[in-house]
Amino acid sequence: MLTENLLNKGELNLIAQHGGEVLATTKISSTKQISTVVLPKAKFPSGIVQLTLFSPENLPVSERIIFVNNSSDKIDLSLNNLKQTYTKKGNVNFEIVSANNNHPAQGSFSIAVTNSDIVAADPENESNILTSLPKTAFPAEKFMSISGLVTTNGNKPVANGKITLLSTSKGMVMANTVTNEFGRFSFDEVSFGDSIKFVLQGSNKEGKKDVKIILDKFPEQAINKNVNTGDIEVNVNSSMMKYLTESSEYFDEQYKKGFLNRTNQLKTVNIVQKVTKKDSASVNSSNYNGRGNADKIITAKDLENSYSLAQYISQGRIMGVADSVGYPFSTRKTSGPPKPDGSLPDVPLMAVSLDGMILENFSLNDIPVVDIESVEVLQSAGFITAYGSAGQNGLLIITTKRGSGRRMSEINAPGITIFTPKGYDSVRQFYSPKYDATQDVKPDLRTTVYWNPHLVTDASGKTNINYYNTSQAGTYRIVIEGIDAEGNLARKVVTYKVN
Repeated sequence: MLTENLLNKGELNLIAQHGGEVLATTKISSTKQISTVVLPKAKFPSGIVQLTLFSPENLPVSERIIFVNNSSDKIDLSLNNLKQTYTKKGNVNFEIVSANNNHPAQGSFSIAVTNSDIVAADPENESNILTSLPKTAFPAEKFMSISGLVTTNGNKPVANGKITLLSTSKGMVMANTVTNEFGRFSFDEVSFGDSIKFVLQGSNKEGKKDVKIILDKFPEQAINKNVNTGDIEVNVNSSMMKYLTESSEYFDEQYKKGFLNRTNQLKTVNIVQKVTKKDSASVNSSNYNGRGNADKIITAKDLENSYSLAQYISQGRIMGVADSVGYPFSTRKTSGPPKPDGSLPDVPLMAVSLDGMILENFSLNDIPVVDIESVEVLQSAGFITAYGSAGQNGLLIITTKRGSGRRMSEINAPGITIFTPKGYDSVRQFYSPKYDATQDVKPDLRTTVYWNPHLVTDASGKTNINYYNTSQAGTYRIVIEGIDAEGNLARKVVTYKVN
């Protein structure tokens, strides 16, 4: 209804927009206080639509937010072979068929099955996929990539530089690439799990490592308030009493079965001697032989008065190890034959393991001594055998400081960058018992009957569901939500009885 100050002042404009896109505009006469406007809802996408009324001078005078639930852009879900009634601990087997505009819809869905007599549902206030529509669109992540820039110490791009990507923390990963004319590099379409650790080694086209590696930083999605937090309840005890009682009975049953109180009592252990050798090695040591199993261990305290690890070795403090312009080599191995030009023969260089990354031809000057927590020296045959040919001349197991010390990401060694990107999390499987030929007489008091967050329909839009009910009667509630490749949403709620 128009106020008096807007009557007979000319035509007003009503604009409907969604996500910054104008969906509809119409003019409204100001000769009457009450006007009726019909907007084509079928052309509106599902989500929040903003209605704004503008005066003849194009000044906003009123605004309303509405939610459109349009069935035309939603996935139609049907459940084939789902019965209306099942028995306790009975097998439930049905097929989910997804379609959009009468065409099969291939998408990703989640399903949750609960006993609504125990876990009471609140359809008017519960959060779901429709109430959590994003206000900002984010591009789909089709693959992960690692990219950056290689420069000299004077910040000039290094063209045709060599870049090596290494990781041994979760399986061996090794890849090589070269920089373009602008000094940029990229490892595209890589896939890795979460908490994996990478080492990037860089050099110019002549093989010199006096370069800097600058990784690209991609903006992360903003972290907003969790929309799935619990709804406000005036009296939690009364609203959740049934659920709390059933949960208590469930855990009591677990105790009776011995699942929650199984312990293995160890025999008495008398400590007769303190082993200081292993204790001095870093607890984060990646030594294949076990922490502290080495010919010699050098601690951060031993390196306090040295400006580099190479300088510490050059002083003859490690028997059987010498320094050659920053590179460690074994004096217990025979050097190569003299060269025809009269220069010094090649020395047996030792390999270096830096936080689990085995690096050859690694200069000890490339890592600041203040970053080192411990160094384990492996020379004996019993220790180097575990490393195969990589350890034939011996190894130095270098472990950098963590926790109270410096983080690995803070290491700024020439030609080396160590980083831990965010990878993919492994899918966790929800436990669901199987009551096949032999019936289990023990009560099943689970409140969540079945849950699967990652159901993928095939090209025909179908996927199969199979699980078993609990031993409790009631009305079981199935909630299925998901999205297809086109961004269309799906939500379906059905119930069945268990007697």
